[in-house]
Amino acid sequence: MGPNARADIERRAGGNPSSNVGVDYRRQLGRSSQRHLVQQAYREAGLDLGADLDRLASGERIAADPEAVGYMYRYGVPHGRTATPVITLHNTGDGGAVPDQAGWYAAQVRKSGDPAKLRQVYVDRGMHCAFSAAEEILTLRALFERVDTGRWPDTRPPAEPTEQGRGGLRYGVPPRLRHRDRAGRRDATGVHDVPSSGIPAPVPLKVVP
Repeated sequence: MGPNARADIERRAGGNPSSNVGVDYRRQLGRSSQRHLVQQAYREAGLDLGADLDRLASGERIAADPEAVGYMYRYGVPHGRTATPVITLHNTGDGGAVPDQAGWYAAQVRKSGDPAKLRQVYVDRGMHCAFSAAEEILTLRALFERVDTGRWPDTRPPAEPTEQGRGGLRYGVPPRLRHRDRAGRRDATGVHDVPSSGIPAPVPLKVVP
């Protein structure tokens, strides 16, 4: 969250809702889908990633205010109950709301909701919510069809690209974003090609029950 959003959240929550007490930054990076990007950036910049991780580990620890934590758990943490169908749309290169969050939400649905009511689609693009109107429309159409018929439509792109789609953009879930659950099962399919014009079809993140 940015400084403006944090100030508003702390005002509403009645204090600081976040903490780095007990956080192992090296372990977090090791589990992150973005670790290869971080490692590459450090290599190309000629910087020492290990030294920076050591600095983080020795840095100041700030505890959260319990009342603020309670507020966030009540109003800000998705529980994944999926009383109605839910579809999510995410950029694979979103640096603000990182794609791992979508995988975490899928895990919440497996724990507390109905995985059959969840469909997750990705666009292989950077930035936050950088979607075309066509991508948003297709996502909404998929949700409406699920509500109307009780079944998700097939949102996979055609196996063979059309002439219109040659040289098109790539949408989907690249291997670095394939989350594993505790049983070691994959949650996502791979990346597929789709047309760069017309209505591109995002690829679903298949939730494993």
